[in-house]
Amino acid sequence: MGRNDWTDSPTLKAPFAVFHYGNEFVGEWFTVLDGEGRHITHDFHAEKFMNELCAVMNENANRLVNAWKCDVENKKRNKKCRKGERTSP
Repeated sequence: MGRNDWTDSPTLKAPFAVFHYGNEFVGEWFTVLDGEGRHITHDFHAEKFMNELCAVMNENANRLVNAWKCDVENKKRNKKCRKGERTSP
């Protein structure tokens, strides 16, 4: 599964965590990962913000997971509708 392929999956998992990356070529950046280690978002040099964002995401984990599932279902439904429109005379 590619880096962005998982966005079609309805399995966003809590808890969320901040992971710190860094190297001599790019510098440092912070990434929010879900419970299965999938990349959610990232930012450069914003450690305090990313930690606070992660804390808020964990406080609202059920809402985020439910919203993710709803968006995935809507995406699938809209895809079926678009296919139906193309095949209609």
